[in-house]
Amino acid sequence: MKKVVQALVLCSLLGTVLACGGGGKSAAANQQPTTVTLTPATAATLVNQTLQLTANTAANWAVTEKNGGSVTNAGLYTAPSQVGVFHITATSVADPTKSATAAIDVSAQFASLQELPGGTSLPWSVTPILTTLKSDGTWATAGLIDTSTNQPVDTNLYDIALSPDGQHAVFTMMTPGTYNGQDTYFQNIGIADADGKHVTQLTNNEQVTSDFLMDTWPQFSPDSKSIIYSHYDSTSGKYGNIVKMNLDGTNVQTIFSQDKVYTWWPTYSPDGRMIVLEMAQQLGNGYYDGIATMNADGTNVVQLTGIDAQVSPCYGYDEMPAWSSDGQQIAFTRECWPDAGGVYNVIYGMKPDGSGLAPLFGNAVSGTLAFQPRMSENKKFVFSSNATTPGTYSGFDLYYVASDGTNLQLTNNSLYDAFSVWWLGYNETTPAARAFRAQSPIERRLQHHKMLLAHRVH
Repeated sequence: MKKVVQALVLCSLLGTVLACGGGGKSAAANQQPTTVTLTPATAATLVNQTLQLTANTAANWAVTEKNGGSVTNAGLYTAPSQVGVFHITATSVADPTKSATAAIDVSAQFASLQELPGGTSLPWSVTPILTTLKSDGTWATAGLIDTSTNQPVDTNLYDIALSPDGQHAVFTMMTPGTYNGQDTYFQNIGIADADGKHVTQLTNNEQVTSDFLMDTWPQFSPDSKSIIYSHYDSTSGKYGNIVKMNLDGTNVQTIFSQDKVYTWWPTYSPDGRMIVLEMAQQLGNGYYDGIATMNADGTNVVQLTGIDAQVSPCYGYDEMPAWSSDGQQIAFTRECWPDAGGVYNVIYGMKPDGSGLAPLFGNAVSGTLAFQPRMSENKKFVFSSNATTPGTYSGFDLYYVASDGTNLQLTNNSLYDAFSVWWLGYNETTPAARAFRAQSPIERRLQHHKMLLAHRVH
């Protein structure tokens, strides 16, 4: 008994330094922070993107706003599909009376191309433009400046897309080469930082002179780690293979390739599980050219729309599809070439299963063009149109349209603004355009891409 008492006295004397009772922790080790702090306390990100937050103590995490995104138990925040300032709170597990809140500014961005008068690039001159929809609902636009000339960057890009995380831009670049003994331009995939630095050409079709090859219409995966694009091979019988590769051009994989099935404009859904694209194929007794979906690995192909070229009064096709930021809607361009002449576009929207099809912008008036919608935020799309100057092929402006058809004109100038040079300098009275109109509907579609390159006015 005496030894037990002595042991207890010794434990009491040393308790502030040693743990008694076989492995217990010191009082200092059990102390919790008197306040909760978050890193970062304020930050900015883009719609649907993730941001890692950390707390100085074990915490329970929550998003204040009902539609403000989500946060995991580890503090990984996923921004919503809409812009705004949203708040993430971390509450101490040990002391629920203590908490801290971080404010996250969520915006949306896209890259586009603007006609560059006086530019010297061939076969056309455009300059990249970066546009931001800020959390307060205002728009900010910035062009890339060539530091060597202090003038807008002068390029011959065919199209452009910004990565979801805003760090890179991917594009189709025009590279000179020779085909059948004639000088021409080949289309290749390129990538650069969002500020225009570190431009890298990822494909090299101009080095293959025995065949006509094109790589075009690139888009990023939702995690911004890979690129998906269309690969055209004129002799394989497989136009528009869907191909995927890493940002450095490695790990090239063909996702979809099938004889007598033609594909263009592949785009991932926001969750990365599906791809929407334009697909032309024989279905029953008709040849359909419209919007289709498939799994991200190229399986489970579903044709959602398609104008039967044998019965359509306009001989057209649905093309250039895009997902809404929440993945609940698909927008696309319906392009028609009436027998009476001319061409018109209408932007349509529908659910991912093809239901709810309805026009969002445009009308069936020859010369009125609205094309290539791109995902923005909160079920809204940005696209290009000559609605204010129908019948012209230079004065295109950018528009912003919601799923209910309400719209806003973003640019208003005499220059061509769009995500690609699809209609830049088009002239329907040229010999190439007249020959195009004399073809059968499917011949028109297959030759449309090359024809647009051939009959631009410069």
